[in-house]
Amino acid sequence: MPPRPQIIFDVPTRTVAIMFDGDVIMLMGPFASRTKAMSAAMDECARRGWLDSPC
Repeated sequence: MPPRPQIIFDVPTRTVAIMFDGDVIMLMGPFASRTKAMSAAMDECARRGWLDSPC
């Protein structure tokens, strides 16, 4: 099974960290909700080709 990105939402700062294959990408918010932050993170992962296929 290929590695999957790890997405972490930081509640106090309302930002997102994406970790994949030794890279850490920060998406600066503040995001209005965890749902919006996770959606932005998934979009970033897809843009970088880190996702196999949409579920």
